[in-house]
Amino acid sequence: MKKSYSKKLLFFSLALFFYGGTFVKAQGPTNCTDLPNPGGPCTVIQNFNGGNGSFTSTASSGPAFTHNPGTDGDMRVTTSASTVYTLTSPAYSLNTDNVAFIGFRLEGLSGIAPGSTMRLAVLNNAGTELAFCVVNAYIERVCVRFDDTDLDPGTMVNYRVTFNTVSNPGTNGGSLIIDDFSIGAAGAALPVTLESFHGRRNNTTVTLNWETVSESNARGFHIQRKSGNTPFENIGFVESRAVNGNSNTRLRYGFSDLNNNSSGAVEYRIIAADLDGRSRYSIIRSVDGLKGKAKILIYPNPSANKPVNIVFPNNDTRSILLTDLMGKVHTSWKSYTKQDLKLNKLTPGNYVLRITDVATSKSEIYRITISE
Repeated sequence: MKKSYSKKLLFFSLALFFYGGTFVKAQGPTNCTDLPNPGGPCTVIQNFNGGNGSFTSTASSGPAFTHNPGTDGDMRVTTSASTVYTLTSPAYSLNTDNVAFIGFRLEGLSGIAPGSTMRLAVLNNAGTELAFCVVNAYIERVCVRFDDTDLDPGTMVNYRVTFNTVSNPGTNGGSLIIDDFSIGAAGAALPVTLESFHGRRNNTTVTLNWETVSESNARGFHIQRKSGNTPFENIGFVESRAVNGNSNTRLRYGFSDLNNNSSGAVEYRIIAADLDGRSRYSIIRSVDGLKGKAKILIYPNPSANKPVNIVFPNNDTRSILLTDLMGKVHTSWKSYTKQDLKLNKLTPGNYVLRITDVATSKSEIYRITISE
């Protein structure tokens, strides 16, 4: 670890949508969370003291990142204006479903001009981004958690940091240094394993119930609600019942929401959070309004080459058929009684989803679009 750090501030200006005040939301369903460093899950796995650690680098012009040797080594580059620099890790295996971390320490931020951007990404072995975030403010110590359904345990991925300097040669030209690289605590457990989550209306009150079968360092559950096209809003928090946040037994929870929505169905989700700031979103549940029935939810649709979630309002028995526009069967399910279904690894194109209630023979047809 180096003993001195740059004290100069750097502002990264972005023409992108802000997410959470610190990071820009990634494409599709990716959520990005800024975590403490040190003190969070970003444990150093490469300090570059013994070499470059098989990291590779590119530059759109001029020299790229190179290894600075010594007992306190690092990766560094002398920056130029209007240049794109990348630093890419060797392949690592993801340990946790739907989750990845990236962390590192930056020095020499005076080496790039205000207005430069920094992009953090997780790539598969074909070089395709599975998740990304863009930093929108100066930060010397980075620790980011990605939440995305494309991040599957056992998948070999590379982590990439990309800097894009602006056209301002008067303030570029210093040494930009990356050190103490991290992909998160090895085998870091999610805060909870959620067994079930249900919502039911009784007149003007909606009751939410959920169960966990294990909890690790859990803090509790944020409750969120949305109706119509409005965004989700926080409506409450339920503390974990696990002793010191840890449990390997089944724990049951409940929350009551006074909701007199009469225009249509209402959607709920919960966010399980732990004491270190990590979190995970539940599936969405749709509950009847006073005058409107809950409907089948399909999201994201269109999907940018991501898994598509189908959420049913109940556990009725259904027959499900997925075809292309010409009627060729892609996948089918008979006597399906679960409340959730995920469509994975669909190639780009348009699909027709037919869902038939076995008891009533009533069918609903939906069009699903997968883009490149």
